[in-house]
Amino acid sequence: HTRYWRDWSSDVCSSDLSTDGVFQSRYQNASYKLWCDMTRDGGGWTLLLTVKTANGWTEENIGDRAKDDPSLTHDYSILRLGDYIKNTSSSAFFEVRMI
Repeated sequence: HTRYWRDWSSDVCSSDLSTDGVFQSRYQNASYKLWCDMTRDGGGWTLLLTVKTANGWTEENIGDRAKDDPSLTHDYSILRLGDYIKNTSSSAFFEVRMI
C-alpha cells in the first residue's frame, strides 16, 4: 500500500515543480528527502508511506522509517511529518490518496 498526501498550496511539493522526483526539505533542523508526485491527478502529492512487507514495522518506526530513501518499491514512512506538512500550508483543503 502506498499513501500520498496532497495540499493544493504546500511548500513541500509546490506547484513550481513540474516533474516527479526526490526533493529536499527541512523540519526541526533535520533534512528529509521527500518523494513528490507532480504528474498524477494535478500534482502536489507528498509520499508519506509505502508498505511492501510486514517485516520490521514497530511502534517506534511507523512514523519515521527509511526517511532518507523515499520509495515506491520498499518500506518507507514519514508519517510523523504529516502534521508539519498540514500546518505549514495556508490551504484548508487536503486529500489523501492510497494506491
